[in-house]
Amino acid sequence: MSLQSWKNEFYPTKASSYLDSPWKDAIDHSLKKWEGLTKNSIDKHNLLLSNGVLIDKEDQTNRMHLSFSNCALCLKSENELYNDPEMDFHSDPICKKCPIYLISETNCEFQFDTFKERNDPLPMLSLLMRIQEDYKNNPPSSTTQSDSAES
Repeated sequence: MSLQSWKNEFYPTKASSYLDSPWKDAIDHSLKKWEGLTKNSIDKHNLLLSNGVLIDKEDQTNRMHLSFSNCALCLKSENELYNDPEMDFHSDPICKKCPIYLISETNCEFQFDTFKERNDPLPMLSLLMRIQEDYKNNPPSSTTQSDSAES
């Protein structure tokens, strides 16, 4: 097992592929990635996790830095903010269009920082599971328009 086998299972499609997809798909992609960051999944694929970096034990030059750039929710939110003429791309927070922000009225910075500091994906997983459930039952009004146009 390796970083590639981990990507095949938990990150088979790049986050940037979800820019024009419904929010539900971006949420599912993010949740799958974070499920892959549990100790069992990391051990199964023979990886190390350190400060938000997945490292292949067999080839430690083979790494994946977990960040905004491989989060489907972050990238989709940024894209929608940038393409919304009513938003100010320079002063509105990047996560303003994200279901996490719209449903919980905060961003995921605390959960991500906890992950990086403690190698603990559970706070982010809990948040994403709650967002996924809340989104299914009552999608925020500012995300439903793009979802219905794309479905």
